[in-house]
Amino acid sequence: MKRAFLATICGLMLCVAACADSRTRDTPPSASALVSFEFLGCAGDWPSDAPFHSTVRRLTRDNQVTFLVRHPDTCGLNAARNPTFRLQDGVLQLDYDLYSPDGSIVMCDCEYFAKFTFDESMMMIRQVRFEDEKPQNVWSE
Repeated sequence: MKRAFLATICGLMLCVAACADSRTRDTPPSASALVSFEFLGCAGDWPSDAPFHSTVRRLTRDNQVTFLVRHPDTCGLNAARNPTFRLQDGVLQLDYDLYSPDGSIVMCDCEYFAKFTFDESMMMIRQVRFEDEKPQNVWSE
């Protein structure tokens, strides 16, 4: 009886350890991985000779990695909220919501910039996607 009880306890402990290990591997990065988000605003009209899609640049400093996003959108959207990120199949997906606090927009395309800064857990990210565009290789060696 004592052996059966010990075998049951050992089996339960192994099951809990295996479940915890599986859950850790499948869990997306925690929200604490995002150290800061900064909306830098509009730098002016989108250059007429530039392709109409976003670009992402990777910068590292002090055990943090920053992804600088440059993208086109409607002029007049001078505030940002709801920065989000998720990691899927090794690709970091970034997004945020642009809006106009007073509801006004202008009929032109603006060159917007934003910075997402993460802790060292995201240092090895090689591909980043902004909104629904194709992933970009951001690793420079």
